[in-house]
Amino acid sequence: MGFSGGFWILVIGLIVAGALALAEIIKKKNPQAGEAIEKISKYQGYIGIGLLAVSIWNLLSILRWISFLMRAIPVTTIVLIAALGAGILLGLSQGISLFKNFGILSDEKAGKIEGKLSGIKIPLGFIAVSSAVYLILWRLVKWGF
Repeated sequence: MGFSGGFWILVIGLIVAGALALAEIIKKKNPQAGEAIEKISKYQGYIGIGLLAVSIWNLLSILRWISFLMRAIPVTTIVLIAALGAGILLGLSQGISLFKNFGILSDEKAGKIEGKLSGIKIPLGFIAVSSAVYLILWRLVKWGF
């Protein structure tokens, strides 16, 4: 994965999608932040599809380097894989409404997928936000682990 624009798109997407997944918790803690999330939530489907695409692209681009990355920076590689997995699942979860609207998924299949992903939405939100913060710090500080 190159650490140029694609990296920052992934990190920002993880933070926004994670915040959308944690919207109910954020609203309880800080009503003003909840209002900001409500404004963004109307674009949730597009954010989800974008995060899904960027996460899959980045996962495919690091697969050929995975053994080297695990030896060179094992902790960061594990965090990156967790971030990409959370990005794929959150993107799928948040983009499911658009998949229904575009006719890619039937209502029955979309309901099954939503049912399976709804139970892990909050943990995925925490994984996405925390891994994005770690990756930002890793990129800026240039940690070597």
